[in-house]
Amino acid sequence: MRRLFYGLVIGFILGCAAAPLLSQSAPGVPPITARGAAYTRHIDIMPNSATLGPTAPLLASIGTARGLIFDADAQTVNLHIEIPNDWDRSTSPNLHISWVPQSGEPLLENETVIWLISYRSRGLTEVIDGGSVVATSATYTQTGGAGTDKQMIVTHIPIPATTGNQPVSAEDLLLIQFSRDMTNDTHGEDAIVMKWLFDYTSISAFTG
Repeated sequence: MRRLFYGLVIGFILGCAAAPLLSQSAPGVPPITARGAAYTRHIDIMPNSATLGPTAPLLASIGTARGLIFDADAQTVNLHIEIPNDWDRSTSPNLHISWVPQSGEPLLENETVIWLISYRSRGLTEVIDGGSVVATSATYTQTGGAGTDKQMIVTHIPIPATTGNQPVSAEDLLLIQFSRDMTNDTHGEDAIVMKWLFDYTSISAFTG
């Protein structure tokens, strides 16, 4: 009986010691969040990591922050993301855009900002521009009255795992062209992107 009691106590202590590991990342590994038996990881893409398109947005400063100003349809940036090999192969990843309206130009009630992406998911030996692109968008609508000046807003764009001729596979290179649809959104002022965040469901708390 004493041996059983000691075994239970030791098991409890070891379980408590291991628990924090599920919410931490090893150096160089994307942060994770536990969700049941799966884990959500994310990869941050800062403005200086984006490849500027032929017509590029300009950089702007707001306080201690720097971001990219999108104020015309033609402005594009490219985001290149390798699909991690610990992705669960079925749950669609997401691209999250963190942005703010230009200083002094908060969104008014019901104004919209539309973000666009076009992408290909290409694997080893595949032609880099093969197949047709997948195009999708996300619209932010200001509700509950006018927005706050320079408020941080996050808009989400799902990237379906099995879309058309560009299915996403682990270790593919996801090639995204990002822009704003000012022709169809109703906020006629600048929007400044502070960062992008790519999240996906991982099969493990740690990569191998």
